[in-house]
Amino acid sequence: MEDLDDEARRYKTESQRLTSEINRLQNEIQNERFMKSSCDVEKYALEDELAFVKQGRKRFAYQC
Repeated sequence: MEDLDDEARRYKTESQRLTSEINRLQNEIQNERFMKSSCDVEKYALEDELAFVKQGRKRFAYQC
């Protein structure tokens, strides 16, 4: 009977460890998604800015 209790404790401990690890990984994934989203927004803003600068250079070149 003691062996079964020990085994049950080990399984419970392992289950808690795995649950904790899953939660940690879910948080990490959520943070990575947020960072990707932030980088995507910044990328699009920089692409728009670059297009604006290129357009301004073309206008300037035509005026000269």
